[in-house]
Amino acid sequence: MNTCPMIEVVSCLITFGYTDDPDEQENKLHNFVYSNRKPLDQQYTTEGTQPTWFMVGMKSVEKAPSAKNLRLPIFNNDNGVVTVTLPDKSLDTSSAGVEVDLGIAKLHFEVGAGKGTWEWGDNAKFHI
Repeated sequence: MNTCPMIEVVSCLITFGYTDDPDEQENKLHNFVYSNRKPLDQQYTTEGTQPTWFMVGMKSVEKAPSAKNLRLPIFNNDNGVVTVTLPDKSLDTSSAGVEVDLGIAKLHFEVGAGKGTWEWGDNAKFHI
């Protein structure tokens, strides 16, 4: 007899809704999205030449939404070889929200850069 109950995990939740006061809704959304914005220069490191497409990709990451609003992914440009990692292991980086944030950041970098694709997961390399 199988005694292990089925456990379902919600890895991502998107909410929709309206308030009676559109100004209140806009203020709450703005405060939530921008309250924990990490400055762009804290979201990447660079060594050697910095191609234009790299900075365009990073500006896209800066404007991207964030599932947990932590902005953990750190991009590294080492003479045109770009990687992304989740460096702060002191936070709960095993949760699905952090992985969603990583995916959001990687997609926005790729779209902004206008070329290339990412390897899967953390410590991923960007292939042009």
